[in-house]
Amino acid sequence: VEIGSWLASYNIYNFVQLQRTCRRMRSLLGSETVISGIIKDRGLASGKIITLEHLALHEYTDEANIMYENRIGFDYASTEIDGDDGEASGVSGSWTRIDSIRALMRRFKGSVAIVDSHCGTMGPRGVAPRFSRIRGVEVCAALSEHEGESDVDSRLTLNSWGRQVSDVVSTSSHKYGDLARDGKGWVEVYLQLGELVLPKRPEYYHGLWTVG
Repeated sequence: VEIGSWLASYNIYNFVQLQRTCRRMRSLLGSETVISGIIKDRGLASGKIITLEHLALHEYTDEANIMYENRIGFDYASTEIDGDDGEASGVSGSWTRIDSIRALMRRFKGSVAIVDSHCGTMGPRGVAPRFSRIRGVEVCAALSEHEGESDVDSRLTLNSWGRQVSDVVSTSSHKYGDLARDGKGWVEVYLQLGELVLPKRPEYYHGLWTVG
């Protein structure tokens, strides 16, 4: 049995911790053969996953459902994060998602949260960049508000996009189109560890520049 296939049946994060404390195991478990074996056994696309820590982050992010839904919801013309019921924003679980992301950042000390904030299409163009930034600041504050989270605070990257993204998705069948057309907007949070970014950033960011 290949060591990669054998390791794949266990909690990968346990081996990440072992790597951190034992130089010999760091060399053994960090080999390309081991990583590729686990990736193959788990049925994952290799891409940017090149370390056991990448694999562990991928699994925890998937378990927290962040791979499918990474948005934080806001009501129309509001800078306050909506409740978990999602009644006002159409995005459920925002605060639970924030708690999950914070927990992942504490577990993976080398990770960074990328916070992309958006205004809906009804926002005046002159106000949209500032408005979307205020929303992003609110999410960053929520991620770092708990006692002892100063390390999280220093690992937050905020991009405010104004109406750029909502203008694009509002004219398409993209799943965020309704939020854009309703003028509500949203904030997306991605976790980055080295070259790995989870979930994968949508194509609508290609060719755009942040506005504040």
